[in-house]
Amino acid sequence: MPRHINWPVWNGMKQRCTNANRFDHKYYGGKGVRYAAKWETLEGFNDDMGARPTTKHTLDRADPAGDYTKENCRWATRLEQAETFKHTRVVEFEGRKQSIAAWCREQNISRSTVASRELRNGWPILAALGLVPCA
Repeated sequence: MPRHINWPVWNGMKQRCTNANRFDHKYYGGKGVRYAAKWETLEGFNDDMGARPTTKHTLDRADPAGDYTKENCRWATRLEQAETFKHTRVVEFEGRKQSIAAWCREQNISRSTVASRELRNGWPILAALGLVPCA
């Protein structure tokens, strides 16, 4: 019988929290991050989280310092996770807030072009993104 689609994610979460020999344990279990007691079993994890939508989805914690719990976790793609990363720069325009990467995708402009315009040429970020004319 094949493994459940959630098994690699569930196992990785458990290992990050409990296996001190893992390279990334210091960022999870080493910092006190735990998982819900119900999630000791794959069945308990599946009951709370449901099936992973696709193999591109990973387990994301809303509060990176918080534990792995039903209330603090969601399925997200790596792109969605990057959008909420604590160091992601958010730009607001006409009442909409998005990361620079999201604006670049929407405006069909490369991030390197935006960086060049803003950092080398001194353009305001909204102009660098092509959202307003450069004065």
